[in-house]
Amino acid sequence: MTLSAAHPVYCCPLREREPILRLAKSALVTVYPLPDTRLLMVVNIHAVNFSLGVDVYSKQLLPIGDQIAHHSGPALWRRFQCLEP
Repeated sequence: MTLSAAHPVYCCPLREREPILRLAKSALVTVYPLPDTRLLMVVNIHAVNFSLGVDVYSKQLLPIGDQIAHHSGPALWRRFQCLEP
């Protein structure tokens, strides 16, 4: 979830499951207009934690990377983990 007083001009939720625990993991790519007409991309991700290989990480991260690659303005990347102090 991304909280903002501004309304996004673009929002793309992405979901993946951890292969071992089968827990749902998600990412949210949101784009907001800045006062100077640029667009700010915000990526929040609750990433896969447990896997026996790298395929599931690639499956989750590549679509996000594609969106960042096609964005020409500033971008913020924020991870989310439940056990942060």
